[in-house]
Amino acid sequence: MIDNLKSDLMEDGKTYRFKIASPMMLCFCLMLHAGCETNGLSNHNLECKVNAVDGAQDNVIGKWRLVKLEEVFYNPKVTDYSCYIIIYHFNEEGKLLVSSNIEENIIYEPGEYDYSFNIGTLYEGGEENYTLKISSINWACGIQESNMALNNAPVDGPKLYFVRIE
Repeated sequence: MIDNLKSDLMEDGKTYRFKIASPMMLCFCLMLHAGCETNGLSNHNLECKVNAVDGAQDNVIGKWRLVKLEEVFYNPKVTDYSCYIIIYHFNEEGKLLVSSNIEENIIYEPGEYDYSFNIGTLYEGGEENYTLKISSINWACGIQESNMALNNAPVDGPKLYFVRIE
């Protein structure tokens, strides 16, 4: 009886396995794609595409492009900066060089700042594993391969989202 059932279901011998495997493979691919988004940030939810490069999750050194600013309190809003070139270049000597192609002052105006990057959460219960101090401001910092989030929402500040470009 089982042999008859197998032959009835398999039709031409391979079709049945393909019919079962196709939906399972599609579900797996969708879950894998959804799991690749980090910090709620991907090129799919940005106005302009930004070419990202992967890097160490425990290192801020390199060039990062500011792509989004989220204001959480008072007048909550999200501003997409992906079509502008706002670069935060962290060097090994503890210097940050901010450059921008827009007039608007976004947290840090173009120029050079001292920074320090340390292991440890800034805010109790925070998801970010690092503290990044730029000039005199401490930020909770989370890094995942090509994305970085700086979070000051616990003290009524903004969240900044970056893509690693170098």
